[in-house]
Amino acid sequence: MSFKPIGQKMLVLPAEQRNTTEGGIYLPDQAIEKPQEAEVIAIGDEVTRVPVGSRIVYSRYSGHEVKVDDVIFLILVEDEVFGYFQEEEAPDGKAD
Repeated sequence: MSFKPIGQKMLVLPAEQRNTTEGGIYLPDQAIEKPQEAEVIAIGDEVTRVPVGSRIVYSRYSGHEVKVDDVIFLILVEDEVFGYFQEEEAPDGKAD
């Protein structure tokens, strides 16, 4: 099944949440912070600044969860996105 957002909305896949610290200590669900990074899966017709496939940073408590094919996605409005990461050009002209 595919999902097509409308207007200024976008479908994103949030980054994985870690349930252990770097030292291996288990964190209960209440102590885990919500992710603020995601990959853009689909965009609505009015989204102009964020391309599909980019990795974005968004407001921690924004968006609405939606389950599509047993995967939990977020639906965000373009204004809730702070920015996205771009590939940097290496001196030899190739992307890193």
